Amino acid sequence: MIRFIEIVRSAPREFSLREVWINENFVVKIEESMQYRELLKEGKLPLELDTNHRFSTVTISEGGASASHIVVGDVRVVASKLSRRDSSQTLLKG
Repeated sequence: MIRFIEIVRSAPREFSLREVWINENFVVKIEESMQYRELLKEGKLPLELDTNHRFSTVTISEGGASASHIVVGDVRVVASKLSRRDSSQTLLKG
């Protein structure tokens, strides 16, 4: 499980930050979230965020459904955090 900071919409025009742990084995897709970058530029996101932050949408599989999380971080940074593996879990070709 990997720790991220997620942006949560608490009301139509209210956002907050919270910690979320994502199991990297269930990640289906990661993509840039330009909409949240624009919201940040407009000053609509929490003040703790720097104007240089980027955001990613992480989609996870939940059995027969999927869920999306908007997390703080560039797509490449998020992907690199999710792709880290313990060396004991590496498969050997044999």
